Amino acid sequence: MKVMIVWRSHPGTHAAALEKFMHERGVRQTPGIKILFSVHGIGSGFILLETEDYGNVANFCNEWQKFVSMEANIVIDDAQLVRHHTHLQDVK
Repeated sequence: MKVMIVWRSHPGTHAAALEKFMHERGVRQTPGIKILFSVHGIGSGFILLETEDYGNVANFCNEWQKFVSMEANIVIDDAQLVRHHTHLQDVK
């Protein structure tokens, strides 16, 4: 499954989070998670990742919780949406 995480720095933690990120040369790979894409703004950003177990997402978020708040949502791409919508239409 694909999961989109939107994050926002806690007040006063941006510098420490950036230092951790740079020290680790990016986000350290959490077992069971493949990072597909990430973008960063000033104090916010988002990460698109793939995993088979949502528990891996909790472990990933836990590692950054003292620096940022995170909202994680399971997402699907356009092709999956079309397939799902077509299937629902066929069921009616």
